[in-house]
Amino acid sequence: MEKMKDMIRTEQASYRDIYLRRPLVFKLFESVLYIFVMLGILQSFLNDRGKGLLFATLAAVAIVGFAPAIYKAILHPVYEITRTHLVIRLFNREIKLSLHDLEKKNAWSSVYKASGKKYSIMASRDFIQELDNQIAKRQKKGRR
Repeated sequence: MEKMKDMIRTEQASYRDIYLRRPLVFKLFESVLYIFVMLGILQSFLNDRGKGLLFATLAAVAIVGFAPAIYKAILHPVYEITRTHLVIRLFNREIKLSLHDLEKKNAWSSVYKASGKKYSIMASRDFIQELDNQIAKRQKKGRR
């Protein structure tokens, strides 16, 4: 019961949120995968440029379009804001970050820093706005 009273907001990442706010590492992985797929397509369709272009386009759509769905299925990202912490659940791991220690990388990003580590929050704008508000409240209380 205590946990429910402490809870401010919880959110499971949607496909769209993952697509828009996935970490740079995920984007790099997708790019490398696409390069390898392209090399295979180039080798397979050396003489037929039209088919090669078609398959290259389909590969790009498949990799960029389906990757967030795969991330969602594997990671099951869930985020919770409590009065004192941000709780991140990815895969079978739970990370608890104090709101007092969190700082946003920049105003346009959904990347936060705590204890020298960066955390990409793949959640909605509303959730991120609420997180920013709670961080500001928590840090303001800490300065008194």
